[in-house]
Amino acid sequence: MQSQIESYILAKNQWLSKQVDVEFPTPESLIGRKVYLESQQNIKYSLSEVQSLLSNKVGLDVIEVDFHRLTILFSIIQASQFSDNPEQQSLVIEFLTQIILDDEYQLFLGFDDGEAVSALICKIDQDEQVAVLTDIVISENAQGSFKTQDFSSDVLQYLTSKSLIINKVIHPDWA
Repeated sequence: MQSQIESYILAKNQWLSKQVDVEFPTPESLIGRKVYLESQQNIKYSLSEVQSLLSNKVGLDVIEVDFHRLTILFSIIQASQFSDNPEQQSLVIEFLTQIILDDEYQLFLGFDDGEAVSALICKIDQDEQVAVLTDIVISENAQGSFKTQDFSSDVLQYLTSKSLIINKVIHPDWA
């Protein structure tokens, strides 16, 4: 199963990388891609039964990103993990705002009292009944209120409410 997990993560990183494979990419977005990909190298993933993850619900408003303005919010939250290096943070924002939304990968935001506080990328493999949750980020001001597992649970609740059949979830280790 570990090779299948690695395959899902590699495919996600390739999908994101292709977002700036255009005729005239900005130099900042290319450097941002490099910074982003380097940050992904040491993340370990686990496989869990979906039922074991549904109990951490915190009740965030889960929104599927479906237009560019929300992509910008998604990018800002994702880049917040680079807050100790403002230059890298700006480069990652430049890279991620280039995302073209499609049906294979969904971007999600979590809102608390109207403020975007969390973000993740999701891929549903309907044949395998697997949800792949990656890039789970909680904004700095919300990290004391809930954890990545909590937001993941809220997203999984949202997905199952859409009648998607999910039995297993690939997610970052909850270290």
